[in-house]
Amino acid sequence: HLKTVQLQGVATHIHALPPIFNSKFGAMCYGAYTFTLSDETGNIVVEVPSMCGRSQEAVTTIPENQQVSAEVRIEAPGYYTGSGIAPPGEFKPTTRVIALREPIMQGR
Repeated sequence: HLKTVQLQGVATHIHALPPIFNSKFGAMCYGAYTFTLSDETGNIVVEVPSMCGRSQEAVTTIPENQQVSAEVRIEAPGYYTGSGIAPPGEFKPTTRVIALREPIMQGR
């Protein structure tokens, strides 16, 4: 839980998520998406959080079937508030893999 690891593989099933309003910053946050990262050992869904304070035009997403490297945080199932604090946070029923920064495209 809350371990940081470097993952590499091929990104598929890229799915853009809608922008959200962040009341803390008073700004729209764009660019969140998910993708499936696959290699010879299996696959896992990676969540890339949105970035606040930049325009939608500045958002880049990785192309389908792109080889990528991503530094991620593994979050075990349970209550989670975004900073590892116990309840009353939101309950997450599955393991989540959260990108800590934008994935790096390989072979470009």
